[in-house]
Amino acid sequence: MQIILNLPDFLAIETFSEQDWLREMAIALFQQERISVGRASRMADMEILDFLKLLAYRNAYPTVNVQSDRPDWQE
Repeated sequence: MQIILNLPDFLAIETFSEQDWLREMAIALFQQERISVGRASRMADMEILDFLKLLAYRNAYPTVNVQSDRPDWQE
């Protein structure tokens, strides 16, 4: 399995925490459709709406599964 992370230049940021890394990994995994938006928001330890706002800010729009009758965050 290969996971590609496109990260900004974090080497210049000395205060980049473990939580920051988890958030970036959650975004990358979600963008590559490896995990659902619900799981990604939990991995990032963010409310789902805040996570969706972050995705929109980063132009990483989620795909919507219109065939599902249950939101994935209720898994």
